[in-house]
Amino acid sequence: QPGRLLITSLLKTAFPLIRYAIGDAGRIVPGRCGCGRTSRVLEYLGRADDMLSVGLMNLRHGDVRRALDGLPVSELQIAARSEKAGERLVFRLESPEASPALARRAEIILLSRVAKLRQEVADGNVRLEVHALRPGALARNPRSGKIEGLVDERTNGECS
Repeated sequence: QPGRLLITSLLKTAFPLIRYAIGDAGRIVPGRCGCGRTSRVLEYLGRADDMLSVGLMNLRHGDVRRALDGLPVSELQIAARSEKAGERLVFRLESPEASPALARRAEIILLSRVAKLRQEVADGNVRLEVHALRPGALARNPRSGKIEGLVDERTNGECS
């Protein structure tokens, strides 16, 4: 199973690192390494902070971004929401060509190019919502000017 990589080091006696999140994702690969070593093999899967767990899937911002290649999208934000009927994924796209037609086209492309998303929507585990917005519509960090790519808007135990 893919997951976040955590390290523990007791070598620093003054300040040991215990389950320290390094911000990366990985998984243990079953079987032996091609070199013949018998120890476990760890596959590096990239940064963990570009992943959102919704429904029964882990969705990476980078995968969605690549799926939207070819569309006039300058910024992408993915939000997860909890509702009484289940979970909802909200895709917010900034584009100079923002329109309901672009939002619909992006939704069709996402469902055709991101298999795990298509499956979760088909199974009814996740509902999908796509908004095409004008450039500058998404909130930016006042210091860096960056947009938060993944936003968890789920409430803690309460449905909206």
